[in-house]
Amino acid sequence: VVSGTRALSAGNYRTQVAVPPEPELAALVTDINQLAAELANTEQRRAALIGDVAHELRTPLSSIAGHLEGFQDGLFSREETVSAVDKEVRRLRRLTDDLAAVSRADEGALALHTRTVDLGALVGDVARRQRPAFESKGVALEVHVADAAPADIDPDRVEQVVTNLLANALTYT
Repeated sequence: VVSGTRALSAGNYRTQVAVPPEPELAALVTDINQLAAELANTEQRRAALIGDVAHELRTPLSSIAGHLEGFQDGLFSREETVSAVDKEVRRLRRLTDDLAAVSRADEGALALHTRTVDLGALVGDVARRQRPAFESKGVALEVHVADAAPADIDPDRVEQVVTNLLANALTYT
């Protein structure tokens, strides 16, 4: 039991202590083993969160870099560049706010701010902002929306999802 708890305190969360025959010690060891399993699970979720955060931060930073490069090459006006960069900076702020919310909600339940939004327009806007990254890699990006598509959504969250889908599509094209 002592070696198991020392291994846990050293960060070895895969430690499992053999359950002794004595009922009192068996109950203690069972609790220690359950604690170890929960700590291992928490550590796994923490590592996944760090990877997700890195991915979420890379996307707007890539968009900002693409717009700045396009501006330097004369492809975008100052106004287009400032507008796109401003939108991505606001998105980065939202991501950092989300990180603060995650620390308060360990289940990962973040507040949604829903309103009726034209989903087609939102997707089109995201595509316009991502187009420079696609063009720089010689990949065509087309969006076709026939009619208005109103939906009650959290536009920032859906924008985040669409941006990630496009970024992944570009990465693996």
